Amino acid sequence: RKVAPFQAFVRVEMKAINSTVPEGQRRKKIAECIGDIGKKWAAMSNEEQQEATSSTLKELEDSRDNRELAHHNSSISAFHDVRTTIEDAKLLLQRLNSRTGVESMLVVVRSNSEHFNPPEAWVTSERVGSFCELAFKQTPHAIALCLEGYCISGVEGVARNYVAETVEMKKDLVKLIFEKLKIAGGKTHIPRMYYKNFDDHITAKHGIKIINWPLEKFCCPSELSTRVDIQVLRNAWESGTTFFYKMTKSEWNDW
Repeated sequence: RKVAPFQAFVRVEMKAINSTVPEGQRRKKIAECIGDIGKKWAAMSNEEQQEATSSTLKELEDSRDNRELAHHNSSISAFHDVRTTIEDAKLLLQRLNSRTGVESMLVVVRSNSEHFNPPEAWVTSERVGSFCELAFKQTPHAIALCLEGYCISGVEGVARNYVAETVEMKKDLVKLIFEKLKIAGGKTHIPRMYYKNFDDHITAKHGIKIINWPLEKFCCPSELSTRVDIQVLRNAWESGTTFFYKMTKSEWNDW
């Protein structure tokens, strides 16, 4: 498919806009300028459009032909090809959004660890990013990172990462609960948290009990089998729904 004249015009305009940006300052992105560029394009006659884009259009078409037909002999060429093609795709999707209001998400990741292009996640508006966080509990960039891991290492690699993350979540939760216990103990030195025979080791010795344990089974987080249980327990402690309570002397005696 041939390069659209408007694409060439955008390339010309972006080059002109960014040529005025001082050295070291952030360069403008297409999404920031596409509205004004579109208005300028619409106000031009056909002859003006052709004159403004003829040379750039030829360069883009030659470049596209080369990218489509040439074999990538190095990771460097693949990197530049990916970067240029992604920018073209962003432009097309941004124009579509401007014309019709449709939303898009573009996720591009490498499948070879020897390639240089980083995971890329691009959205036409913040509402797409908000949807990802609401539906998947992850940002678009985090989704791209997971996809890259899957594409490079396959299911086994993703599974290993998942297991490693789960183990880390358990360790963090163990630390959190112990910190809560030490705070509840005040000046009393409590060397460790006991889950087995908690009543004998903690309540009987220090007068501290747990209020509102959210799970059916009372155990160390390391024994939990699902992430759901880990997250439920962590949320309960962080929100204060579950907490350690240090009984008064009379309550302790009654206990």
